[in-house]
Amino acid sequence: MKKYILALISSLPLSINASDVKPEDFIQQSYKGLQEISEVNSKAWGFGSEQTWSVDFNNGKILFIFEDKTVEADVQVVGTMSRQGTFMWGWDHPSVKGTPSEHAKLVKAYGEKNKLDEITTRIVPMSEQRAWELTALTMRVGENMGAYRGNAGGGTLVYMTFGEITIKPKS
Repeated sequence: MKKYILALISSLPLSINASDVKPEDFIQQSYKGLQEISEVNSKAWGFGSEQTWSVDFNNGKILFIFEDKTVEADVQVVGTMSRQGTFMWGWDHPSVKGTPSEHAKLVKAYGEKNKLDEITTRIVPMSEQRAWELTALTMRVGENMGAYRGNAGGGTLVYMTFGEITIKPKS
């Protein structure tokens, strides 16, 4: 499974210097890649059918809990979506410090290079669809293995990417 996911990711041009691709095309390609990787993760280890999930931001880990196993991975916070439809980027989020925001900073650099205000502005109005598209971009430039959106409480949604997984059967 890992080899297949890595092959799928490697089939996408991951360089953030993809100067021959228009930024919006690059974002849409990233979103398509996210959909494909999510399907692979779903078939391979049940992604999307977990009973619950949790994040330890101090250690940069996400845990997906299933009836028969747990799946753990490194996590990166892309940003949060408020109930009012505004997105706050993880690269300057008061609740996200250190390592879990590194990939959001990579996307900010991509946005600066391509003059994309929606990526370089700390808080922006945004649809959920667009938040997914930019999460996919973050997954791509950070060379991650998937993305997840979770309810952080109070109507706030947190968009995250995750790295290589470890599957541990429950005893």
